[in-house]
Formats: sequence, structure tokens, C-alpha cells
Amino acid sequence: MKNNNKAALSFVERYRKLEKDFFVLWSRLSEELKETDVHKMRTTIRKISAIFQIMAVFRKGAVPKKISDFLKNVFDELQELRDVQVQAIYAAGMTENYPEIMPFLNGLNKSEAGLTKKCRKVFRDNDPMALTKQWNKLDAALFEPELEEAAGYLDTLFDNLLTAKGRIDRAKIRTLHRFRISFKKFRYSFEALSSVIGIKGAALFKRMGHYQDRLGEIQDIDVLSRSLKTFRGKESGLQTVIGEVEKRKARLCGFFMRNIDRVYHFRAFHPQGEL
Repeated sequence: MKNNNKAALSFVERYRKLEKDFFVLWSRLSEELKETDVHKMRTTIRKISAIFQIMAVFRKGAVPKKISDFLKNVFDELQELRDVQVQAIYAAGMTENYPEIMPFLNGLNKSEAGLTKKCRKVFRDNDPMALTKQWNKLDAALFEPELEEAAGYLDTLFDNLLTAKGRIDRAKIRTLHRFRISFKKFRYSFEALSSVIGIKGAALFKRMGHYQDRLGEIQDIDVLSRSLKTFRGKESGLQTVIGEVEKRKARLCGFFMRNIDRVYHFRAFHPQGEL
């Protein structure tokens, strides 16, 4: 079953908008590595990668390896920097009530300075437009999957998501992180294929974003907790801080688990709609 040209163009335009966003963010990050822009860049690359995966599944070899490798390298370089940036934001917000956290914050600021210098080199020494030939090949390879292909692909990702949900163990937070990763894969593929399956999902995309944000908050505070516990070996007096962070993490986990079944609301692509 073929979709009309408007639907096909929407799929292609979705990629081209992301590509445009990538180059705008590249320009910004070449000047200053703000946490908000670092986060936007990593999200943009994830969304582009979801489209690449769709192309690879249905049109093997359609994505030039130089581009996919280039984007992965940029993503990986920004990972550690953003982790430190987020921890520093959390820690800075606790200094008034917990001044003993200052040595930890100072250590984060020092790490951020070093990682910022490293990432600046990435943006200074690389030019995505040097891959013009590969970008052009990618542009020519863009296509719209069949409706049945898209629905089946999303069905598989949603089933994988439910499998990850069933394996969540509240005593093992890493199982919740695995669920988060599965959700991101489903969400970004759903967005990419929304026009193909006939979904006008602005409100739905927003709800999916909020759902993922809650998972991201848990991930961020868990990283902070683990870093504090490691740092405690160097500095005494952080037990109270760690206790407060653990309480916050427990509250976030508890709230999310009480609302986890909202994931079923996102099965709008399925012929039977929401379950």
C-alpha cells in the first residue's frame, strides 16, 4: 500500500529539518558549549539516528557510513560533558542548604573545564560540510517506507519496550534505565514514521516527551548519587548530602512507577489504538 506524495514528503522533510537543526546547533556549539545546546544536539543526533536505522532496515546500505560514524563520534564526545554539566547544576542548587558539597562542586567545575576544552577541539578540528558528497548521497537515498513496513517496525519496538517494562526490578535501577533506552528507541522511530502511518501527533509527541523527561530525571540523579558516593572516599561529611539525593531519587522513581502504565497510551500506531 503506497502513501500519497504529501505523506512521503513529510517523512523526507522531517529528516531535512533535523539536518538543519544539526547544522544550527553545530554553529552554536562551536562558539559555546551550553548544557541546553549540548542536550539538544545529542537529542537531534538520536532522532537522526532513528531515521538512519529505519533506512538501514528497509533499504540496506542507504546511509553513508562516514556520516553515521561522524555523528556517533560527536554524540559520544558530548556524553561525558553533559553528565558533568547536569551534576554541576544539581550540586550548585544544593550549596545553600548543604555547603559541604562545595568541594564536590569544585571538582565538577574543574572536570567540566577539561571536557569543554576537549569538546571544543572536536568542533574546531571537524567540519561536517567536508562530508558534502556523503550528505548528497544520503539526500538522494531518502525514501518513504511502506505503511505495513512502518507499522510492523513500530510494533516490534513497542513489544521490546513492554519486555523491558516487564523486567523492571525496583531494587535494580539499571533495569529502569534499560526501559528508558527502549522507550527512546520507540519514541524517536514513532516520530520519524508518524506521517507514514497517518498520525498527526503534536499533542502525543509532547506527552511522550514528558514521559521521557521523567525517566531522564531519574537517570541524572542516579549518576549524581553514584558520583557523590565515589567522591565520598576523598571527602568526608557528604553522607547527609547523599542521603538527600537518595531521597529525591526514591521520590522520582516512586512517582514514575505509579504512572508507568501511561506507556500504553502511546500505542496509537496500532490498528486497535490505545490498549
